Amino acid sequence: MQIYKNFELNKQIKTIDDWLSECPPKQKMKHWKDGRSAKELARYMTMKHPDVPFELNNILCKYSGADQIIVAPEYVTRLKSKGFGIGEGRNHDSLVLMKDAVVGIEAKADEGLGEYYSNININDTHNHQLRYRGLYSAMFNDNIDGKVRYQLVSASVGTILEAIDRKKTNALLLIITFLKDGSYDKRKVKTNLNDIEYFLDKFEKRNDGSLLAKIAVDNNIRFYIEHISINLDANTMAI
Repeated sequence: MQIYKNFELNKQIKTIDDWLSECPPKQKMKHWKDGRSAKELARYMTMKHPDVPFELNNILCKYSGADQIIVAPEYVTRLKSKGFGIGEGRNHDSLVLMKDAVVGIEAKADEGLGEYYSNININDTHNHQLRYRGLYSAMFNDNIDGKVRYQLVSASVGTILEAIDRKKTNALLLIITFLKDGSYDKRKVKTNLNDIEYFLDKFEKRNDGSLLAKIAVDNNIRFYIEHISINLDANTMAI
């Protein structure tokens, strides 16, 4: 596994310090704390570099040959050029490129998954309609479901768009929850897990487990979502 800023080969990342220097989180030191998702993802991805962390490798191998794995931390998928309104693009905590797959990684401790659609004034401006309504409509054919988290929609669409642009067969949204004693609220983690499950249940599924998201089906992409929890104290994984 190789890690680069924006997939630029002259900007290689090998250590957690490299990660912070080259690809800091949006609010940098505010989010760069032990037990919080930004720092723990960086630690996890670099701790055995260039080897792939065991849990991650087990998942990636299901979607592509693992002979070439390239990671870009804090990678941004531009949405404006795709007709989804002005403003920020989709900020992946990391984007992973493989021979046959694109993997968008969303890391959490107990941080939320963005606003519920019921709390967003979708019709406030034309730009809101393009962004919030447009992304939802790219995934689903139904009227907007207020119980869906916006971040799950934007993460899914961003990952699928990267698979389309890079001509990959598979797109995987991988949500990783890092659990360190004293650093997370169990109720918030449970809420995230319930919201992920609700989101997954909205999709019809093929026999291979891929999800029938509208934009993926229209572009012949196999789309998947997986979640894992990493117990940082026990150094074990729970699915």
